[in-house]
Amino acid sequence: GDGAGDPADGPGDAARVAAMAVSVGGGELALRPDQELLAGPQTRYPVYLDPSWSTPKASAWAYVSRTYPNQSYYKFDGKSDAGMGYCAGDSRCAPQDVKRIFYRLPTSTFAGKTILSAEFVAKETWSYSCDGRAVQLWLTKSFGSSSTWSTTSDNWLDWQDTRDVAKGW
Repeated sequence: GDGAGDPADGPGDAARVAAMAVSVGGGELALRPDQELLAGPQTRYPVYLDPSWSTPKASAWAYVSRTYPNQSYYKFDGKSDAGMGYCAGDSRCAPQDVKRIFYRLPTSTFAGKTILSAEFVAKETWSYSCDGRAVQLWLTKSFGSSSTWSTTSDNWLDWQDTRDVAKGW
């Protein structure tokens, strides 16, 4: 590093930086730093080996409702959260409604990178049943502020996973 700033913020302006090979296997993560950089006459210690990790937050979100197929609920229509799946009907939803939620995650920081693993995390705050219910995660086409149930009916591109996540009430 160049000795300026907090190393936790990343390399300084004058720091020499080199790509580092990373491999995963046998339950181990192996980092293989550039040996010429480590032993070079310009190298000053301490040297930081800092593999890149990222946790992007959704830049946009929306739900669509089968009961209201032409209504847009972009960014949950100003609500702090929204349900998804089937609802038999109560104060939270129309009878026999089905809702789907879309999230847009920024991915430009991953351009040219090799993704070793990824995990999608969403918080369940309530469920209508103590019995498990399957929830599917899909890669979809883009959506926008005017997306509705009707305009997203063909958005499904690639199934990612199905999980039984109902936690009961």
